[in-house]
Amino acid sequence: MPRARAIQPGAAKVRMNLTPMIDMTFLLIVFFILTSQISNVEVAEEIDLPEPHESVAAAPAEEHRMVINLIPDAENRSRVASMRLGFRTLAADSAGRRALRDELLAAVAADPSLKVDIRADRQAAYSEVYPILRLASASGARRVDLVVAATLHGAGTQEVQP
Repeated sequence: MPRARAIQPGAAKVRMNLTPMIDMTFLLIVFFILTSQISNVEVAEEIDLPEPHESVAAAPAEEHRMVINLIPDAENRSRVASMRLGFRTLAADSAGRRALRDELLAAVAADPSLKVDIRADRQAAYSEVYPILRLASASGARRVDLVVAATLHGAGTQEVQP
């Protein structure tokens, strides 16, 4: 019968495998890069938002939402030149509105609790913004908000929904 080996005294050799930790670090870096780009898409356009008449605006809660940016014309800011929905830019004509309607209907069908935020320049004519508001509300979205700029208790200007 073979004899069992005796444990020899001395320093134990401990090795740490760093591969999983490095993998996790790179995954976290990729995650934060992707999420920061997605959130920057919503407010990437330089739009001068209107201010509300009363301070009844509240900070938006985190919900499933879609942001539509109405890009003003460079020469006449009262006109809407195009619409931006995420990374897609749509013309502000009837074909662009049809494409926007199709996008909204598909998004509401996928998520009935979808909320739609519309960002327009403060100089944009209401006659330019109204058709988009109607289109968003007709899509069946749970809530449609027009995003405005407000100063909350001296904290500076930030975007809020009424």
